[in-house]
Amino acid sequence: MLSFQWGPTNRPQEDALLRDDERGIFLVADGVTRTPGPRGYPDPSPAKQAAEALLRAVHAALLRLPFAQENFAEACRSGNGAVRELNQRLGFWEHPDYWENDLAGAVCAGAWLRDETLLWAFLTDCGVATLSPDGTVLWETPDRLAPAKMHFPNLPTEKEIFVTIRRDFRNKPSRGLDRTYGVFTGEDEARQYLEVGSRTISPGDVVLVFTDGIRPFL
Repeated sequence: MLSFQWGPTNRPQEDALLRDDERGIFLVADGVTRTPGPRGYPDPSPAKQAAEALLRAVHAALLRLPFAQENFAEACRSGNGAVRELNQRLGFWEHPDYWENDLAGAVCAGAWLRDETLLWAFLTDCGVATLSPDGTVLWETPDRLAPAKMHFPNLPTEKEIFVTIRRDFRNKPSRGLDRTYGVFTGEDEARQYLEVGSRTISPGDVVLVFTDGIRPFL
């Protein structure tokens, strides 16, 4: 499990991972980047805190639940509640402005392995893939952010663009799951964007759990 980034050096790392080899649990989360204020990106980043809180909650839930697809979904959705508690504690929950004081949030993906069964879960543009021993991609979850981006507005200023996307497209399933996108911010609507499933894997298969930055390399 690897994390790397490029771009501005003053931007804090906002990914998180959790690995439990004994129980076959592998989780990643990508904190959704904050809008920098007058002093730059907040550090510690609320996005990073959201990613870490999400994974801690998911792992804790999996430790007490039997191995089953519906339980993986329940555990992942419990992470949304952990992010809500974080936003309440940080003071973002009551009156977000969708700009510098936006809700902290994260997207995630995970694999829960038992013998030849892979339970997978993902939210938006994080994902899970299986590869053959020679690196050939055998199966991959889709990028659910890409179709939503086609509907994002083209407005005069960066602020108008970000505020409109966060306010009108994030966690708005009533406008269409394929026209909007989900982020675990603590909002109940975010739970509808989580996708969970099961696959059979073969000896030698590689299971890859990733955030969005790896897609160009698959």
